[in-house]
Amino acid sequence: MSHERYLPMTLPNKLAHLAEEAGEVVAAVGKTLRFGLDSENPELPDGVREKNRVWLKRELEDLKSYLSAVARNNSMNSRARAVAGEAVPNCFNSDLKVAPAGRW
Repeated sequence: MSHERYLPMTLPNKLAHLAEEAGEVVAAVGKTLRFGLDSENPELPDGVREKNRVWLKRELEDLKSYLSAVARNNSMNSRARAVAGEAVPNCFNSDLKVAPAGRW
């Protein structure tokens, strides 16, 4: 997440940040599918490395945050705000294991 003074204020800027965060989720999902939940990026320094499950969970939380920011925009109607708030399903449990089918 950015420092508060750099957060987007207009709907187009919020949507731009939303697209960027969605791309980061896509990258985390792709690496996780290729290398597994417990893999780490070997190119990162030791103090910065994290398991893919942690990275993916962090990126999903960032995406949820930006979805909420977009949903709070006054130009969205109540139905659009509700849909944006529900857009990221809770498909992982607290350990970021894939939940059983049908849970989302």
